[in-house]
Amino acid sequence: MAQLPTSSLIVFLDIERYGERPDGVATDLRESMYRTADEALTAAGIVVADRHVEDRGDGLLVLLPQAGPVEVLGAFVRELESLVRHRAASRTPAYRMRLRVAIANGFVSHDGKGWIGSAINMAARLVDAGAVRAALDDNPGAHVAVIVTDDLYQDVVAQGHPSIDAGRYRQARVQLKEVDTRAWVCIPYAEPAGPAEPGGGPGSPSPPPTGGFIGNQVTGGEQHIHGDFTGMSVQIPGTWAP
Repeated sequence: MAQLPTSSLIVFLDIERYGERPDGVATDLRESMYRTADEALTAAGIVVADRHVEDRGDGLLVLLPQAGPVEVLGAFVRELESLVRHRAASRTPAYRMRLRVAIANGFVSHDGKGWIGSAINMAARLVDAGAVRAALDDNPGAHVAVIVTDDLYQDVVAQGHPSIDAGRYRQARVQLKEVDTRAWVCIPYAEPAGPAEPGGGPGSPSPPPTGGFIGNQVTGGEQHIHGDFTGMSVQIPGTWAP
């Protein structure tokens, strides 16, 4: 029998291209995901007793019923990105870990086998959305891409908290399975790309900006917009009507 629902912040982490990795690499990536998530939560002041963690194979579901949204969207995201970036500096490209992170909130309950709730379902859809996948694809120097629900963006991100860089968030529409909603995507940090070949040889892409990201993909319509979004108010044509 499911227990009574409780309100919680929901963090869903997923490893990019996990299914393409050999078993030995996949094992290392899972261990790294668990370790970096734990260290980032601890650094953000969220103690073990205030977390519920559930394994999702190539991903990780973390419920934070006691945590504040500013700490999660600010300190946790910042610490997670820093840890993943520093890990990459000591690994070969084959062992590089890049994470998609969805953050939502809502009511959850435990049915004796696992955690359930429509808010968890929403986080699972967001972490798999084309917009957050495109953010990583378009930013080879990025290690983490974050997608948050519209209500968290409006109620927390857009309110000017100094620990949250609202300017890095870009609006996107998510259409996936039963979900059709507005969300917000952020690249917390992207390392500069290496210099292009002199004269721009075949297959030499232009370096992406270090703030914001290039491109946006909307699932369903497969729409793309290219350009430097940094410091701009971007409206994706045809993707959202309030």
